[in-house]
Amino acid sequence: MRYLISIMVAFAFCVPARAEILIFKTHIGGHQFDVANNVVEMKKESGYLAIDANLSNPNSITISETQFLHYETKTGRKIQYTTLPSDAELILVDYGRGKKMVLRFFDDTTGTYMVLSGNASLKDIGGLSRFTAIGLSGNDVWQQQDYMTGSGSIRMTLDLKATRLSNIQSTTVTQLIENYGQILEQTKGYIPE
Repeated sequence: MRYLISIMVAFAFCVPARAEILIFKTHIGGHQFDVANNVVEMKKESGYLAIDANLSNPNSITISETQFLHYETKTGRKIQYTTLPSDAELILVDYGRGKKMVLRFFDDTTGTYMVLSGNASLKDIGGLSRFTAIGLSGNDVWQQQDYMTGSGSIRMTLDLKATRLSNIQSTTVTQLIENYGQILEQTKGYIPE
């Protein structure tokens, strides 16, 4: 019996921790300043942010991968896929009335800095109950080389149905964003709800 217990304990430590996928629908609005031509433009984009993180320990969340697909809201023109920097942080913070989820990152290559937060509660994300925020909001600031700079506000809403499905099917972040991009191209720029 002792031998069986030691095998079970050894096996438990050999099984890799399963990371969980969170999929957020994103909405970005703001202004961008074309420095070279002295033009101020409105920026309105939508998209999807997929995060692969280990949420099992709320005190120490680790992110394996994040990808962001965004497109112009009016035209539906795909703008870009972005892999968020490896030092992106997803944090759960205790405060007087509960928990807040905070997502922040700085991308040195594009000069983008983003901080988002929202109330977190236990949610079923596909067979697993984890603390997560249904909505995140905040601001971003960016500078693209010397010619464009801007700032905006961001709202993200957890797509609970897609999150649950991706965790049940063990879909990767890369597969999710590629699928969304293909749908975007096939529908001439619009991802159906």
